[in-house]
Amino acid sequence: MKPFKPRGIFLQPIPEKWAGDMQAYTKYIAISLALVGITFYIATCAINRILTDFNTLIPLIVATPLLATAFLSEKIPTKKSLFMHIAVIFGVICISIGILGLLSVINGDFSITTGEQLILFIIGFDYTTNCGRSFIHARTLRLRGDE
Repeated sequence: MKPFKPRGIFLQPIPEKWAGDMQAYTKYIAISLALVGITFYIATCAINRILTDFNTLIPLIVATPLLATAFLSEKIPTKKSLFMHIAVIFGVICISIGILGLLSVINGDFSITTGEQLILFIIGFDYTTNCGRSFIHARTLRLRGDE
């Protein structure tokens, strides 16, 4: 059976360097989240002329443990499954934050932080979907004895 390669649901195209396995894809998602957080922080600081809007750095806060779990799963291959399961939790956290953005849009709030929350929803949904597909792939390999 072919090895699992993550593919973007909403994030197209994924650079080939980052689509090799789930650890590389997790790094790609973490870097994407960090860039979103930093970009929106700079944008809100420029628009509001204040440097204290730390809510826009939430994607960076989520990206840090994602990057850590990706590196740890590469450095400690015996615990790879554990670290990848921990990483999925942060994907679900992204979806949860993004749902707040969906609720804000329904209520008529179209602020810059709502846009950031929607981006977080898209990235989190994409990542969590690929994690689920990866777990299913690993399970079928284990059941077939192809580990």
